[in-house]
Amino acid sequence: MGSNDDISNLVAGMYLAFDFLLGFALIMMQSRFSKEGRPAPAMRIAAFALFCDAVPVSLHAVKRIFLPNAVCFYYIHPLLDLLVTSLFLLSGFSLLSSRYPSAKTLLRVFLPALGCYLLFLITNSILLFSIATILWVFVLFVVTIFRMCRYNHLLNFYYSNADQHRTTWFALILVWAFVVYPCFKAASIATGHADLFYILYSLATMAMEVTIATRLVIQVKDTAPAISNLYHLDSPEEQPQPQSEHERLTADTYFTPAQQQMMKARLAAFMTDEKLYRLPELCVDDLVKRLDTNASYFYYFMRDVMATNFLDYVNSYRIEESKQMLMQGEKIEYIIAHVGFNSDNTFRRAFRKATGLTPSQWRQTHEK
Repeated sequence: MGSNDDISNLVAGMYLAFDFLLGFALIMMQSRFSKEGRPAPAMRIAAFALFCDAVPVSLHAVKRIFLPNAVCFYYIHPLLDLLVTSLFLLSGFSLLSSRYPSAKTLLRVFLPALGCYLLFLITNSILLFSIATILWVFVLFVVTIFRMCRYNHLLNFYYSNADQHRTTWFALILVWAFVVYPCFKAASIATGHADLFYILYSLATMAMEVTIATRLVIQVKDTAPAISNLYHLDSPEEQPQPQSEHERLTADTYFTPAQQQMMKARLAAFMTDEKLYRLPELCVDDLVKRLDTNASYFYYFMRDVMATNFLDYVNSYRIEESKQMLMQGEKIEYIIAHVGFNSDNTFRRAFRKATGLTPSQWRQTHEK
C-alpha cells in the first residue's frame, strides 16, 4: 500500500510541475505571437486553465500527506473541475474568434457551471452533480461544434488550400471530456483501485495536454492573422448598414453590376493569364489589394456573384489543368505539385468532387 502511495505522490508532483511548465511555455509563446501581431488569447486562457488544473493536484497531495480526514476537499474539487473544464472550452472559443470572450460568453459558460455546483452543495449528491455537469458540457460541445463548422466553412472563402488550417484537432478536448475522463472515473469507482487509476489518468492527461498545446501553437502560428478577417466578415463597423433591419447583405450592397462584371473579368485574368492558382499558399489577401477591395466585400462577391467560395473557384482551374496533364500522361505526383495542391489527399478529394471520378479512373475513361 505504501508503495502505491509513494508512486501516487511522485506522479502528483510530476503532474503539478508539468502543468506549470506547460502553462508558462504557452504564456511565453503568446507574448512572442502578440509582438508579431497575432493576439492569440486562446493560448493565455489555456495557460490559465493549466495553472488551475494544478490546484486540484496540489490539494490532492496536501490531503493525502497532511489532512487525510479533511472534509473540505470533498467540496472544493468539483468546483475546480468545473473551472478547468470551462477555461479549456473558452480557449477553443477564443481560438476560433481571435478575441477574448465577451462578458455575455463568460456568463453563458460560467452561470450554468455555478448552477451545477450549487446543485451539488444543496443535494450533496455526486450523481446529480455528474448528470448536471454532463448536460452542461454537452451543450457547450454542441455550441463548439457549430462554431467549428462555421470557422471551417469560412476557411474555404479565404484559403486555396485550407486543410492545414482546420481545427478538427480541438475535438481531442471534447473526446477527453465525454469519453476518457468519465471512463477513468467509472473504472476507479467500480474497481476501488483509486490510486492506480489516478496514476494512469494523470499520465494520460499529461500526454493529452502536451498534444493539445502543440496543436494550439501550430494553429495560431499558421492561421491567427487570418482568423480576425474571417470572423469579422459580418462586422457592422466594417460594412455599410442595410437600409432596413431585415435586409440581407449581398454583393449588390457593395458593388454595382458594372463593378461586379469588371471584378469577374480581372479575377479570371489572374487565373488564366498569370496562373495564380498554381501558388499553393494563395489566399484572399493576395488578391483583394489588386482588386481594390477588402476581404469582407470579396467574401460577398464570391458568395453572391460567383456562387462559390474561393477554395472551389481556385480548385476549378487546378482541376482543368490537371485533366490536360493527365491526358498527356504526366505522373500524378508531378501534377499535384504543378497545379498548386499541397497534398495528394486534397487533390484526390477535389478531383472526385469536380468529376465524380478518381484521377486514375478519369485518365482511363478518356484514353479509350
